[in-house]
Amino acid sequence: MTVLSAQLDISTPSVIHGFREPTDLLAATGKDPLLMELIDTQAFQRLKDIRFLGAIDYCLIPRPNGKPGAIRYSRYEHSLGVMQLARLYCLRRHIRQSERRLLCAAALLHDIGHPPLSHSVESVFREKFGIDHHAASKDIIRGRKPLGKNVFSILRRYGVDVEELVAVVSGEVLSFDGFFHGPINFDTIEGILRSYRYTRKTPSASSPDIVTDAAIKRENEKDKNIVDAFWQCKDWVYKEIINSEDSVLSDFVCKKFLRKNLGRIKCTSFFGTETKLFQQLPGLR
Repeated sequence: MTVLSAQLDISTPSVIHGFREPTDLLAATGKDPLLMELIDTQAFQRLKDIRFLGAIDYCLIPRPNGKPGAIRYSRYEHSLGVMQLARLYCLRRHIRQSERRLLCAAALLHDIGHPPLSHSVESVFREKFGIDHHAASKDIIRGRKPLGKNVFSILRRYGVDVEELVAVVSGEVLSFDGFFHGPINFDTIEGILRSYRYTRKTPSASSPDIVTDAAIKRENEKDKNIVDAFWQCKDWVYKEIINSEDSVLSDFVCKKFLRKNLGRIKCTSFFGTETKLFQQLPGLR
């Protein structure tokens, strides 16, 4: 099978979303070599060392042990989850082959430009260097940063329209039922339900694939109730987790420390990992 003719396999009856790193990436990607190669790049592997909620992760989960309610998630796991929801959408909507790869690659790469500690430090980097994760993601995908050279090369080799992919990631493409730009989108569904699991040992909310399926169909009262319950879950997550006193304080302390140590960081630190940032700034952790 040639690079250009290799197809995304969505023939399985369902796409099962999991919050942890998939043990079988072949199954998770539908055996698509494009997605497999993108996952294997340094740029994507870096996301394993970027906490999903940034400083909030370290506040909520001080002693992670892998058990429910004591797990720190990463942007790597989140990005794989969003990609799986895009695959589910392709299956349900019978998306034509020429667009399947575009959607799944866009979902996979949507957070490729997040900095160490994610949103907790992004505003400081923006003030100092004029960069944020949106601009960084575009630069990586377009190969304009050293970290993105391989990503860009792979996309071109598989015939992906890089500018169209950037437009999808940026929410500029208004098709695909709003799942890349609307209020209920793959990123929000996955992110909210992932965040919900931080403080719930036995989550009562629906899984991301169930919510996505209901949002795609909107066929009956059950689908409506599932989507309505998701919105309630989102409100709860923002009130009890994202905007909680402890979370706001952890973000504030993180930003304050970074601003006091601006002379010790560089623009390239934005494209590094948390391990490297903690080495640069031992007192941050």
